[in-house]
Amino acid sequence: MGTRRASVWTYHPTDKRIDRTAPDVCSALLHCLPTRGAEPARLARTDPGRRMVRELLEIQNVLANRDDASPFGFGVLDGRPLPRRYVEVVGLDNTVGEVVVASDGYLGPVPILRATGREPGLDG
Repeated sequence: MGTRRASVWTYHPTDKRIDRTAPDVCSALLHCLPTRGAEPARLARTDPGRRMVRELLEIQNVLANRDDASPFGFGVLDGRPLPRRYVEVVGLDNTVGEVVVASDGYLGPVPILRATGREPGLDG
């Protein structure tokens, strides 16, 4: 989400543990494999870390809107009930003139939909 006071944007990004975990696992594997003789060029071509976490990436949406104590759960607005623990309240005052909400996967919140594929903050 982004808010704009006058011409200054303030970003309020979300942080999901699942989005940090898969890349960390890939990175750990890529740090380990050269100690066993793996060539960096081969690792870059074959991407074994990505292969290792592929199943997680394919099924991680089952963690969305879980109303339990899962540390990897996360909230999404998709028509299902949204547990309160995933609701974030951002206080706004009378200097905020605009609020833009974007789903993950976009480069960043921008006020015009056709600009979502371009650099964040461009009104294009």
